[in-house]
Amino acid sequence: MKINTKEFRRIVQNCSLINHGNLSVPVLKYLKYIKMEVKADSITLTSTNLNEWYSRIIKLDHGENFSLLIDTEQLLKVLKHIKSEFLEFSIIKDEKGSIVQLKIEAEMTFKITPDLEINNFPDVPFSRPKSSIKIFNKEKLFEIMNKICFSATKNNINKSYSGILFSQKEDHLELVTTDIHRLSLVDTKIAKTEKDFVISVDSAKNMMKIFNNQEINFMADSISVHVSSKDELYYSRALKDEFPDYNSVLNREQIAESWYEADKKALLQNLKSILNFHKKEKAIYTEFHFADKKLNLTAIGEDSDIIETSINLKTVNEDLSDLRIVALNARYIHEAINHMDNIRMNKSPGEFRKPFYLADIQPDYEFYHIVMPIKFRGL
Repeated sequence: MKINTKEFRRIVQNCSLINHGNLSVPVLKYLKYIKMEVKADSITLTSTNLNEWYSRIIKLDHGENFSLLIDTEQLLKVLKHIKSEFLEFSIIKDEKGSIVQLKIEAEMTFKITPDLEINNFPDVPFSRPKSSIKIFNKEKLFEIMNKICFSATKNNINKSYSGILFSQKEDHLELVTTDIHRLSLVDTKIAKTEKDFVISVDSAKNMMKIFNNQEINFMADSISVHVSSKDELYYSRALKDEFPDYNSVLNREQIAESWYEADKKALLQNLKSILNFHKKEKAIYTEFHFADKKLNLTAIGEDSDIIETSINLKTVNEDLSDLRIVALNARYIHEAINHMDNIRMNKSPGEFRKPFYLADIQPDYEFYHIVMPIKFRGL
């Protein structure tokens, strides 16, 4: 069985994105394997972590019927040493006709002992969703998803807020992530979904890596997400939708009516200086002081060390003679601005404990980011 090495390596790397077995739990040890099913005209590779399933079919000319499980890490080690364009698979049997090794030949020969208990490999526990997602620009959709992943929680910290919400409105699609302290929301018309659903950020990242350069068929509902191309198939469990009422927090009119604009590069440099000065602290208490066409930043650390800096602002339709102060975590602002192209800033009117707005308005989408203020010792 002759296979293109580059193609096969990419498939195994995709499998490794997903499977990570737990050897201490017997039933989970199979998640460290790739399921290999060979027929006369094809070979199918499958991997899973019980939340995601990935499968790829490779066409063959001369295959033989067999199935086995191969350790993903061991297979990656083998492929790391193969430099030739093609490799060949074959199986070695004992006197009784049972498979004892998988032989991989290129400029070198490797013999791997498989696990033959293939019946214990878990199947996909749910059916294909019936609701589809119309995508008018896949590259732009993936770009948007990448932009907002940062403001979700880690899956092992708070699963309820570890996903991307796809919510269809009357004339646009909303993609939302939040960790309660901040919220990212994108309005766009480049895609349209029949059903609202939430996909975990980890699953979304794997999906985007697998299908980065392919046209896809995208289907989803509240139970599962199904993505396919010509020869590849990806399933993911959907997360239970427990998002807060984010529309009660976001005030689009506020950012549309008045804002300040800042040079992204200059703002990132100043924020980076603050982060480096207080790099040992998780939350960097920073005063954002808007006055006299400048943004003045004052960051105070736990040890009372202070760094002060400022940048010029462009007043689009906002009167900066009205002093405005807000206390924020500089890490959150730096991370958000890093994922934006054009920076609009504003603060809700009233007391300084109101949300702080960032916006990035593009032809294909509107990206809004809200950061909740924090209690600041010096303010």
